Amino acid sequence: ELVGNQRLGATEINAALPLDRPIFVARPDVIEQMLRLLYPELASVDVQVAIPNRIIITVEERIPVIAWYQNNAMTWIDLNGVAFQPRGGVEGLIPVLANGNPPAVPADPQQLDATPPFLAPDLIQSIIALIPYLPSGSSLIYDATYGLGWQDGRGWLVYFGENASDIPMKLVVYQAIVDHLTRTGVRPALVSVEYLDAPYYR
Repeated sequence: ELVGNQRLGATEINAALPLDRPIFVARPDVIEQMLRLLYPELASVDVQVAIPNRIIITVEERIPVIAWYQNNAMTWIDLNGVAFQPRGGVEGLIPVLANGNPPAVPADPQQLDATPPFLAPDLIQSIIALIPYLPSGSSLIYDATYGLGWQDGRGWLVYFGENASDIPMKLVVYQAIVDHLTRTGVRPALVSVEYLDAPYYR
């Protein structure tokens, strides 16, 4: 019996469980660990075994906020940075086009049985912070070297790094660079304002 699921169906859960065994050998802790391993989209799993033949599984599914596109595949990512397989459709996800893996997130020694995050929480917050400034018609880009950015409508790529704390100031610096490029007629391939004290274009 499955309780609390929204997108993950009972068919998938049943297929993962050894249901052909006597109920008295069922171990709730083993079943919980198995389901968390097989389905990273489960934020929590609680298993209760009841005689004569009931297994009650209560789950809480992760809520995706980002649709991460990399290597011709899409992955959903929640606010904790955990990546998992898309199931069904969810409106309002933030699309991010990535050309490389983000920095590895250090394992939490207190959460060794949990699914490790794919994105650091700080990077998640940076993505959310940049979205209001994304030009209409543009997509957010992640570059393993330059961080987050987008393709400017004038033809070049602009990158803001991975730290969201200085986004408003970085935008001011970027506009100053754009004004300079317009005056001088320069059309760069890339503009980086990742570091406020060392912005550059090339």
